[in-house]
Amino acid sequence: MIKLLSVAIVAALFLESHQQTVELPCNYPTHIQCWTVWFDRDDPSGSEDRETFSDLYKENTGKICRKPQGIEATTLSGLSVAAAGEVIFKNDATSGFVCRNVDQTQKKMCSDYRVRFSCHPPFCGEGVCWTDWFDRDNPSGTGDWELLKDLRK
Repeated sequence: MIKLLSVAIVAALFLESHQQTVELPCNYPTHIQCWTVWFDRDDPSGSEDRETFSDLYKENTGKICRKPQGIEATTLSGLSVAAAGEVIFKNDATSGFVCRNVDQTQKKMCSDYRVRFSCHPPFCGEGVCWTDWFDRDNPSGTGDWELLKDLRK
């Protein structure tokens, strides 16, 4: 019985010490929104107002995350898309935003829009995935013990 208990304790210590080296993806609460600055690269032209993700990502290196979680668009005067009352061709985080004049009623031109993107918090400098470094113990005759259960204390 003591041998079995000893083996179980050694196995648990081994597993606990090796779990710390496994990298797991960070889980961020879905209600946290980390928004980029506003972008307005295009003015309404004869055919459309175009704020596409691919163009904005290329032109603004490091200012937009690679895979945004969401997009928000407003007119330059601050009206929401719904309040502007225009028909929108594209409005998603993958494609970006496109308002085409041909889709508007009464031959009206699209307003001038700006967009921003929602990214995971680390992109905007919020949140962390790693703890600080800990050194609880010094090497001794049996080893250097940095066990999670002891660090939590």
